[in-house]
Amino acid sequence: MTGSGTIGDPYIIENVDDLQAIEDDLDAYYELSGNIDASATSDWNGNAGFAPITTFAGQLDGKGFIVDSLFINRTGASDFVGLCYDNYGTIQNLGLTNCDITGEDAGSITCNNYGAITNCYATGSVASNVANPNGAGHYAGGLLAYNDGDGVIQKSYSECAVGGYVPSGFCSIAYGTITDCYSRGAITGTFAGGFVVFNYAVIDNCYSTGLVTATYLGGFCWDNGGTVSDSFWDTQTSETETSDGGTGKTTAQMKTQATFVDAGWDFPAIWAIDGTTNNGYPFLSGGTVYPTNPLLRASGIRRTFWAGLGGLSVYQVELALGGMTTAYVSPIGSRDIQGAVPDLLLRPLPITETGIPGVTMPFTSTMPTAPQMAEYAGMGQAEYDRIIQQGRIAEALREFGPITGPADLARFRARYPGLGI
Repeated sequence: MTGSGTIGDPYIIENVDDLQAIEDDLDAYYELSGNIDASATSDWNGNAGFAPITTFAGQLDGKGFIVDSLFINRTGASDFVGLCYDNYGTIQNLGLTNCDITGEDAGSITCNNYGAITNCYATGSVASNVANPNGAGHYAGGLLAYNDGDGVIQKSYSECAVGGYVPSGFCSIAYGTITDCYSRGAITGTFAGGFVVFNYAVIDNCYSTGLVTATYLGGFCWDNGGTVSDSFWDTQTSETETSDGGTGKTTAQMKTQATFVDAGWDFPAIWAIDGTTNNGYPFLSGGTVYPTNPLLRASGIRRTFWAGLGGLSVYQVELALGGMTTAYVSPIGSRDIQGAVPDLLLRPLPITETGIPGVTMPFTSTMPTAPQMAEYAGMGQAEYDRIIQQGRIAEALREFGPITGPADLARFRARYPGLGI
């Protein structure tokens, strides 16, 4: 890895081997330089997979990037598994996608948290392989298994399917504080909670929607000895009407912004809802505004997420030309998305913490103007006009739906005569 591991010169993680090498310096500062393919870990260590980072006490900043297909399958006693075994440091701006994690106690981002987790998420599956350990609880959580009294988790979510003896959609046993988080995965076990099983934490502004299947269960929480405020669960999708903490709502109510605004949730600074994204449920906006200038909208960018720190901010953008594709780019394309979507070409330019040479650009959540974006991307008027037209077509297609034959095409042309299709 390049870098020296300091706050000013962090180690740069470029691949899954670098990720595993965090174990060699557990107190250092790390950053991801891009998305990481971790699928090779399924063959590591005699098919036991990635070795969880033991006692992490540094800072890991994913910079909005993902680690995909991380595999862990540890079956021995006291195998506490996740990307980290214990986190005493800070993990932020990181996604784990398509993870497959199994152990005695299991989480995705970490098994046990004694530090801070912010702006993180996980998709895939997490499981405890202990069916019934003589009546003792062995835990599996979509994001983590255990949060300590010093643990702070915010603006994070899990969509993992979770199974085991004591499974939860987000965190199985919670102390500390958890705010502005959600879980949406299905949970199967003996003692189970849609969001948390045993709660001794302060939980605020959180929700869960996953199906809960267990002998003893709660839609949001099974056993609450802490504080759960302004938090909800979907009584229909969870198929659970009861919970020790949280407020049950119908699916329609869970997809209505007023449900959450009335409870004091912060829209749009932290949360957003648009009827489509996240299957209509609230999602974390990261504090950004929706794109309003014509270049961003017409480029097929449905929305942007403010996911970075300081001047080197990263946007996660969804592009809709020829289908939804996810890519990560800077505000002006310094991480190249060329090829992510046909005919949408934004060329990268050099970027520093103070901006781009020769270009004035305030690095705030205020979106740049269309002329600025055109200048950054090096576009002429013709290319700009072409992208504007492509974006209009993309927006119309998203609204209209699939075109599967001549009849659909005729209706599309009739509804949008100005597109010249």
